[in-house]
Amino acid sequence: MKIYTLLILMMFSLSSCKSQINDYAELLENLKYDPNKEMYQIAGTNLYPVELAINDYPAGRGLAFFGHQMYYIADIGLQKKGRQTAKVTLDLKNFKPTESDQPILFVAIYYHGDIAMPSIDDEEDVLVHYVLTGKDVTAQDIKNGYITKSFSFEAREVRTDLDSWKNSKKLTANDALFHQLYEAYEELQSDLNAEDKGDAIEKMKVAEYETAQLRGAKKEWILEEREALFSNTWKLLPKDSCKLKLYGDGKIATLVKKDGSIISPSAISSNPRSMHGKTFQVLNLYFHIPNNKTDLELTRFDAYAVTNFGK
Repeated sequence: MKIYTLLILMMFSLSSCKSQINDYAELLENLKYDPNKEMYQIAGTNLYPVELAINDYPAGRGLAFFGHQMYYIADIGLQKKGRQTAKVTLDLKNFKPTESDQPILFVAIYYHGDIAMPSIDDEEDVLVHYVLTGKDVTAQDIKNGYITKSFSFEAREVRTDLDSWKNSKKLTANDALFHQLYEAYEELQSDLNAEDKGDAIEKMKVAEYETAQLRGAKKEWILEEREALFSNTWKLLPKDSCKLKLYGDGKIATLVKKDGSIISPSAISSNPRSMHGKTFQVLNLYFHIPNNKTDLELTRFDAYAVTNFGK
């Protein structure tokens, strides 16, 4: 049996390139870290690929089986104080019907200062609490190949207002945008793999800073994540193997693998590397076009690793 582990939010193995990374750290000097600041978080576990979006932003994605709970920062999808919309989609392509009460999906959204997982049975202080078992899946869901559930919750406080795509142009999913986006991916891939990482940091620094603020991160954490990011060799799929996806009410665009899946992996990933199996490190990139510009710019990114430890 193959076992997979999913690590969210830039949890990579590190290598040494600190001197170069620190040369470009000026924007991160503005980060304000408050260890007592609470945030909205998502805890979940799933037996099939899943995507959880907050206000049409993919705050959490799980593309392989894992049998323990993972957490995501829900703040990265918050748009304003007040009512928020959450949507979870579970890919049922490989679903095996069962009459068991064992959850195949558990999602909790809560407001807390500690990164701690609520129990499936504990609904106290949880804003959204949803459990899906095999018995809840209908024949129509199986025929569709997926199941989607929507929830809403009230955000009493939004940590910061840095959602750059709010001031972005509405995008149209057409060939012109696809080609423009693929060129942006090619440029960033080249910069990530170059010996001098200055151009890569220049392209990523605003998105990096905004996401760090929304996560409540320390400057030191982000510098370590830069090290991890730059320790990999990144590979972009050929253009004919990619497809365009829009999020953020049509204001942010990303490329994923064209494989017919409901939830497809990113078009850019690292070469597999591990002493105990193959680790594929995947980079989700989200671009937008600011209202006063014509070129695509990076507005968000996140990464994760999927490790196949063998039999």
